[in-house]
Amino acid sequence: MNVTGTASVDADTNAITLDETTNDFGTVELTGSDVTVVDSDDIDLGASAATTLTVTAGGAVTNSGALNVTGTASVDAGTNAITLDETTNDFGTVELTGSDVTVVDSDDIDLGASTATNLDVTAGGAVTDSGTLNVTGTASVDAGTNAITLDETTNDFGTVELTGSDVTVVDSDDIDLGASTATNLDVTAGGAVTDSGTLNVTGTASVDADTNAITLDETTNDFGTVELTGSDVTVVDSDDIDLGASTVTGDLEVMAGGDVTDSGVVMVTGMAQFTVPDAGNITLDSVTSNYAGNVTFSSGGTLNNVAIVDNSDFGIQDGLNVTGNLNITARSADLTQYGEIIIGGTLNAAGRDITLDNASNDFTTVQLMGRDVTVVDSDAVDLGASTVSRNLNVTAGGAVTDSGPLNVTGTASVDAGTNAITLDETTNDFGTVELTGSDVTVVDSDDIDLGASAATNLDVTAGGAVTDSGPLNVTGTASINANSGMSAIRRRTWT
Repeated sequence: MNVTGTASVDADTNAITLDETTNDFGTVELTGSDVTVVDSDDIDLGASAATTLTVTAGGAVTNSGALNVTGTASVDAGTNAITLDETTNDFGTVELTGSDVTVVDSDDIDLGASTATNLDVTAGGAVTDSGTLNVTGTASVDAGTNAITLDETTNDFGTVELTGSDVTVVDSDDIDLGASTATNLDVTAGGAVTDSGTLNVTGTASVDADTNAITLDETTNDFGTVELTGSDVTVVDSDDIDLGASTVTGDLEVMAGGDVTDSGVVMVTGMAQFTVPDAGNITLDSVTSNYAGNVTFSSGGTLNNVAIVDNSDFGIQDGLNVTGNLNITARSADLTQYGEIIIGGTLNAAGRDITLDNASNDFTTVQLMGRDVTVVDSDAVDLGASTVSRNLNVTAGGAVTDSGPLNVTGTASVDAGTNAITLDETTNDFGTVELTGSDVTVVDSDDIDLGASAATNLDVTAGGAVTDSGPLNVTGTASINANSGMSAIRRRTWT
């Protein structure tokens, strides 16, 4: 059939089969049940209604009227374009083969097995897939405020641009995320995941690249929470970002324009680096997180407050400077440092053994919980509420004070050089104390033992017995008040 204008065929509820390969139509308008049309070159689809529609063309396929297909519309334009962009189109399922493919549906649409160079889908309802989508270029899917679910495991995209509420996309290998907006985004890939456009996800973005890399480094990205599974993972957010449950077998790098927090367990085999802006905060306090490699914190200026919980040995980075508080917990593991630490607020350090012995350290207040604990400060230091199950060793270049109860089961050794030591919290509880300073005051709620100590003046108040197990060298006055009435100072050198 050769119709240069419009071929209008109405078979009511019956089939239409126009499948001669040499047919040549201008526009077709088709009404029937199962409708098949073949055109040797370009074809335009006018207003048509069918249960199923099969179109095969040797050229481009367009539509100039609304297409209403309740079942499957299969359109094969070979290597030519398909443009079905009438806003009142209404399809059930579409199967599309062409180069640049555009389809518009007034409500829900299902994408069957389709192959395209570029695919552009706009729908007034949800978008799903029931067959493999193979798009070598860009697949752009806009469902407005509706869901997108492209979860066929054999899908293969180049780049996807997605707009919807709850958005799911699966790719059998690498996938690139172009500019996309979603309430929640779920990406599963058999290869690397990258981004080439801004990702705006107000809820949770879950990206699973298995053992492959994830690189979401567009500076204008804006996430709520991210859940990441991959090898080497990089994520950039223009403001605050929250880390949900994530597993990284390589290195993790997080760069935020606001604060960084976690709401799920974070497991990192390699190094982890977190960067925030000037005066930013980092709070990674999920109790079962595990950072096996080195962890570093940085900012565009100063760091305000930093908190982290780790279930591996933790080494505090060289040169860490926090103007606020630093809270570090190495659960059932050791806590050490690689270089000087400067903390303007309170250092809360918990671990098995804690060794913070760099001579350039500068703390304000330290609160300590561990087994054997060593702290060195270049000037004055205040000891906040602390519990040490074995021994505590404090060395300071200035005065040493306490602002919270100190509970040390073994020996508390405090060396302030020629500066004062004032440990006068009434609920302090020491085993043995070894004290070096000028004016030294120590209070214990019950028994106390004085180990080898040197002071200008020594003032000891105890709620129990006072003993000594080492020489006491006090050049001035030693005042000892044992409220139990029992004092047994046996060895002393007082001059």
